[in-house]
Amino acid sequence: MSFLKLNKGFFIAIIGLVLINILLEYYYLNFICPKYFYAGFVLDFSFVKYFESKAWFTGLLFVSLIINKKSSFIGALYLFLLLMIFVPGHIIYSYSNGMRQVFY
Repeated sequence: MSFLKLNKGFFIAIIGLVLINILLEYYYLNFICPKYFYAGFVLDFSFVKYFESKAWFTGLLFVSLIINKKSSFIGALYLFLLLMIFVPGHIIYSYSNGMRQVFY
């Protein structure tokens, strides 16, 4: 259980990333889809792709714990890249029933 020990700031960053993920999903459902439907932001929800993207998100958060154990700077950079690249991509992938080739 020693690998689960992490500093308080990194734990707060992980909780913040999860909350931002939830807020972005809410924003996509209630604001982006209705307003920008004509531009291709459709709501074609797929449970399989939703759970697949959540499994990836959980796995990548677990990897961030391991990375942070080695170097806190690289762990913070990894979380930032998750926030900027992965989180929006997996929301669009799961809620618009996107292609797997783009996700992987």
